[in-house]
Amino acid sequence: MDDCKNDGRSIAVLVAVAGKHGATAEIARESADVLRHELPAAGVELRDAVDVGDLGRLTERLAARAVHSPAGDFRDHDAIPAWAVEVASDLTRLQSSPARPGPERTVTAAAGRDGLYVVLGATGGIGRAVVTEALARGRRVRAVSRSAAAAADLPAGVEVLGADLSTPAGAAEAVAGATVVVHAAQPAYTRWAQEFPGLTARIADATAASGATLVFADNLYMYGPQPGGRPMAETTPPAATDRMGRVRAAMAADLLERCARGDLRVMIGRASDYYGPHGVTTTMGATFFPAALRGRTATVIGSVDAPHTMSYLPDVAAGLLTLAERDTAIGRVWHLPVAEPLSLRRFADLVAAEIDRPVHLRALAPVALRLMGLAVPMMRELAGVAYQWQHPFVVDDGAFRAAFPEAVHVTPHQEAIAATTRWWRDRALATAGT
Repeated sequence: MDDCKNDGRSIAVLVAVAGKHGATAEIARESADVLRHELPAAGVELRDAVDVGDLGRLTERLAARAVHSPAGDFRDHDAIPAWAVEVASDLTRLQSSPARPGPERTVTAAAGRDGLYVVLGATGGIGRAVVTEALARGRRVRAVSRSAAAAADLPAGVEVLGADLSTPAGAAEAVAGATVVVHAAQPAYTRWAQEFPGLTARIADATAASGATLVFADNLYMYGPQPGGRPMAETTPPAATDRMGRVRAAMAADLLERCARGDLRVMIGRASDYYGPHGVTTTMGATFFPAALRGRTATVIGSVDAPHTMSYLPDVAAGLLTLAERDTAIGRVWHLPVAEPLSLRRFADLVAAEIDRPVHLRALAPVALRLMGLAVPMMRELAGVAYQWQHPFVVDDGAFRAAFPEAVHVTPHQEAIAATTRWWRDRALATAGT
């Protein structure tokens, strides 16, 4: 479980490099990019993964102490200034471990090509996409859902298992023998606060006991409203005021804390509101595409002109599996690669071009959601996150692109919309024929 711990000397080098250039509060906020670019210039190779949040806290601490290192050569770890070592040791999360020589591994020891990939929540939008992508990569796959019957239409070659993940025994059965566990399971939307933390804790316990690596499919709720539509990066502090966002923030913090302690190998991949084949229970799903295909008005939430990052399900799956196979992904959050943000109006125009007919939108204002929420629990929960569609909601995926440039796969929206439209058409025809 060393992967979630950082070499104390390497961290001290980072601190020294930051001090060499004079850390400020502004640099602290952008520390990940600054320090990662400065390391090669200082002749330092960091072999251990470094949490972005830790980098920020390091440089913030430097700024608070007004420490400035004289220009120097930090190639020799023994030449690290004492103040840098002191600052590094102050952070309890950064536990010292012996430096590990040799090249960085690309595929984790747990996630070799012959290992078993277990996908939890395999009948949901993300889960199905991960199953399909894992099979395309030649992996052995076990698809887990509440009912094996619900997974009967998954691709051939998949081991299907019905398991109750709400119990420790069910979670243990689901992940038995796994090398990678993709957690894409979730309770009913209106039951997140009551059930999601416990579900995730049981999955984490079972995964840790099995020795597998956990990949958590997360969303962006924890960030809350962003002033001026500022793009959200992994370093953006959680600021959710709604309970759905607070639940997401707490689960992620718990998983990363367990990783920092060495109890669990985990990485978190975050995606925005998604669309794509099998993307039914999503904003751009069952309330949008069927209406558009029938020439009816599609109901949406918020402003039709605010830019919004929208993830495509196959791209989400590719990103999650890329993380699963990279040691450097362990112990931190990653924003999965995504195409440019679109307004709902622009999205509708692209769908209209695909189906060769206009797509009309009816936008529900937040006040309408709140009123509906008095009687409908689902609307009550949606009202809490309606800000995401009322104002710009944009993702910064630069960290993933910089770390794994060879693995970035982003489908252009027009191509993704074409594939999604075909799936909804086929679904409508199949339903009509039954």
